[in-house]
Amino acid sequence: MRILARHHGTLPDRLLSLFRREKVQEITSFTQHAQHGAGSCVDKTYPTANLKTVFSGNIPSSGTSKQLTGLLGYPLFSSPQGFFHCWFLCEAHCNDLVKQILSAPPGLDTLKLFDDLSNAICVYADCVKFIAENAPSDKIARAAIVCNSNAHEFVEKLNTNVDLYRAIKAVSEHSETVSSFNDEDITALQSFLHDMELSGIHLPADIRHSYVQYMTEISTAGGSFLQLGQQPALIKFEDTPEALRDYKSISKDNDNKKVEFIELHGPGSEHAMTDIREFAFRNYHAFSQDRENELMNLLRARHKMARSVGFSSYSERELRHTMQVPPDKVSNFLTNLHSELKPLVDAEFEHIKYAKADDVRHDFNEPKIYPGDGQYYSRVLNERFLVENHKHNMFLDLLEFENVIEGLNVFCEDVLKISLVTEAPMTGELINNNIVKVGVFDDKEGLIGYIYLDLFERDNKTPRTCLHTITCGTRTQIPVVVLQCSFLMNPRQQSMGSITIPGSI
Repeated sequence: MRILARHHGTLPDRLLSLFRREKVQEITSFTQHAQHGAGSCVDKTYPTANLKTVFSGNIPSSGTSKQLTGLLGYPLFSSPQGFFHCWFLCEAHCNDLVKQILSAPPGLDTLKLFDDLSNAICVYADCVKFIAENAPSDKIARAAIVCNSNAHEFVEKLNTNVDLYRAIKAVSEHSETVSSFNDEDITALQSFLHDMELSGIHLPADIRHSYVQYMTEISTAGGSFLQLGQQPALIKFEDTPEALRDYKSISKDNDNKKVEFIELHGPGSEHAMTDIREFAFRNYHAFSQDRENELMNLLRARHKMARSVGFSSYSERELRHTMQVPPDKVSNFLTNLHSELKPLVDAEFEHIKYAKADDVRHDFNEPKIYPGDGQYYSRVLNERFLVENHKHNMFLDLLEFENVIEGLNVFCEDVLKISLVTEAPMTGELINNNIVKVGVFDDKEGLIGYIYLDLFERDNKTPRTCLHTITCGTRTQIPVVVLQCSFLMNPRQQSMGSITIPGSI
């Protein structure tokens, strides 16, 4: 979220008390740990282990606490209705904070109230945004997307609230107060002002209203586009090659007849047969009118939003907010980067052509390179190089998951003086049972954060490597993040094996 972005955090104490008044089970995961300190950060009744032992055999799907909760440890995130209930509580708390800000004299207390407002909205928005992109069910996904859109709309209303702007502006103009601020306070103050000014706070009320509408359209279209992009490609069973018929199949009604489809969750770039790779790639990336419509809605809303607040384009506004550079500089950088990389790409393309020619010697014509060939033959070439240089087995040993985790532990313990310790999650806390919850412990301070490790591919998971922030660390709360990768896993043995094959390095 943009407004009041000094830090995000766990739900504030007042919001937690609202949960309790509704007789909802208390949040008992990382929120409690942050409040009570490191001494009680690991529940001794549930097993914990060094991180290496978790990955040395099978996937730890049974080490779950019997205590019930919702996703990410929040009880209300256990059902679609809970997302809306939680948003109602969060919105009420934020409105109360706004009233306090408007009644407070300009000073450090006003800035702290802005921080509280930031925490109250951002912790909710960060959680539902992550869940919307990784929901365990369609119903949860739809609820999270709607609530994420509600949170975005509410944030933009705050960004365009003239009374709030006057309150924070008054703080900046009170020189005696500002002179007592530390560097973090000053940075936060400037960030609040900058965000609200980018939102057209100086413009007439009707334009500010249009701006909020456009931002809501952006959030809605973006969420729908993301959800559509994560759906598998459906191919009629009879149209699917034999080699792909092991994939998950579903039945759907079509003109009152049951039709069986194969679900294709990826472009098939790992398959050794050219025709199978081409079929999978073409169908997985096939044109979708629904996705096209949502993409155009997103682009139009972004352009209208930027123009409504005085920018020539969406890119100009976003770059002003982040990198402080004009779009033409970014365009020049990308053009120069393309020029530098093109000879290298052309050379690699020639190597891929030779590799495919070796692979299809029976065809006397020059082999045609399909879009799905690049990743496959790059891996083949890398494997061949490692074998020829007698380094394949060395890399294979290094990439064993157990060895990677052990190396990470050694680095953390010897250099950073921290330990990674697994903790049994509560029932309902994880979006998938293959995720591992890890506590990060400092030698002196005890528990300093949590990491959810979501490392392996699965159906409906976007293949990417990224870090999601659930909460940021502050003086009173610990950070919580989700690390996502898409390493391959043997589905029969449920063994984690190597994180990747040497040829994929």
